[in-house]
Amino acid sequence: MGAAVKMRLAPLNGLLWFWTTLRDISLEAKLLLVAISLSKLAVFMVWPFLTVTMNQRFGTSITEIGAQFTLAGIVALLVAPLAGGLADRFKRPRLLALLCAVSLGGFALPALWPTEASYMLAVMVIATAGGMIEPLLRSALGDCARTDAGRPILFHLRYYSVNLAVAIGPLLGMGFADRQSDLVFLAAALAFLILGISVLYADRVARPAEPAPTLWALLPVLLKHRHFRAIFIANFLLVLIYAQIDEPLTFYLVTLSVPELTRLIVLINLTNTVMVLGFHLLFMRWLIALPEHRAFALALVSLMGAQAIIAANSAAIPTVWLLAIACATLAEMIAMPLFSTIIDRMAPPESRNSYFGVYLLSNGGASLAPMMGALVISLWGGPVLFTSMALICLPLAALGFRLLRPTVAPAPGNTN
Repeated sequence: MGAAVKMRLAPLNGLLWFWTTLRDISLEAKLLLVAISLSKLAVFMVWPFLTVTMNQRFGTSITEIGAQFTLAGIVALLVAPLAGGLADRFKRPRLLALLCAVSLGGFALPALWPTEASYMLAVMVIATAGGMIEPLLRSALGDCARTDAGRPILFHLRYYSVNLAVAIGPLLGMGFADRQSDLVFLAAALAFLILGISVLYADRVARPAEPAPTLWALLPVLLKHRHFRAIFIANFLLVLIYAQIDEPLTFYLVTLSVPELTRLIVLINLTNTVMVLGFHLLFMRWLIALPEHRAFALALVSLMGAQAIIAANSAAIPTVWLLAIACATLAEMIAMPLFSTIIDRMAPPESRNSYFGVYLLSNGGASLAPMMGALVISLWGGPVLFTSMALICLPLAALGFRLLRPTVAPAPGNTN
């Protein structure tokens, strides 16, 4: 009876722990988390509707828009290490503030000069500045941790707040898009003004006395760093596998001629949102308390289960699809904050920005998913794609479990 009561009270205890933890983190961390959330909210008020707006207002072809978004995504990925190297060599708060000003200009441009050319330019400017801002914000947030045990808490809070913004942003942006109002760009620009001011106040960590190596000098060290290599490869494969539940799953559903497909897609997105905003909120304390090697293994087992369920659901039972999405979302909410925590902890203080910049290159795995998924589905079918993704999870889980068993990663340069 006591165990049953304890299980029923677990969500309530988790909620109380969340609010207590949020109250106890440093003022700098709170300010950064709020500013990060506002900036993500701004991006997702604008980004999902740009294709429709440009096509309807200027007659821009889907091919042109797709090419520009693809190019912007590649550039955003490639500039992350450059931003990390610059931040380690110079002052991170000033560089962050400058990049926020660039983002502000990128969002303001279509509002002040609403032409097809300005929209195209804005896409590139916003994506490039965003790609440079991301690693610096992660390292700045890690520096706000009062203790080493506080790092996973901050990165889980970041993951939660970002996903909250991602869920709310399109709902707010939809009203602007329906009215074709350019005020949404000015609202987004204001969010980046707030972010720029916030980083100047919150990011006040003293620079390490030891000078940071250049990015080119650091790359050989990272290549020899066994744990960094393992996390980089693991994240590349994990985002590649996880991304199969986006466009490739939709491709597969189309080939199965699933009835009421639009309704199912809405339910899939709703399941993902409920898992992130509900389950993660109530059980964040438990997820953070998991030892790293067990957390990694649980994430990969959950992801493997999601892919296997999709592969086996040839009868196209709707609730089975939703179960798979829930498993995949559980994997993401464990792995994403975990990897950021590990990178933040293993990086020496003078090179933390560079570590995050190079690490974020591993997110390129998600870019391969749509084309790879479409090709495999068209040649061999969906079950082959999702079964192969499930099988990849097994050796990956074993590798992560073995490498992360020591709770402290070796110092950079120590490859043993």
